[in-house]
Amino acid sequence: MLRRIHLWLKRAVLEVPELAEVVPTLRQSVRLYQAGQYEACLTQVMAVGRALEESRVRHPALPPL
Repeated sequence: MLRRIHLWLKRAVLEVPELAEVVPTLRQSVRLYQAGQYEACLTQVMAVGRALEESRVRHPALPPL
């Protein structure tokens, strides 16, 4: 999921720069994963995913996540 969001965000942020706001949270998710805190990582990644899906409503040209 982290990789999928990362790759999606690399493309999408070019069209909608404000999506970069989720990058700090995504970085924190990576740190949590590296520390073996998988549940906390998943919680944050799911929150980022939901936020990005909501942004697709406002920006319908964005690709599916």
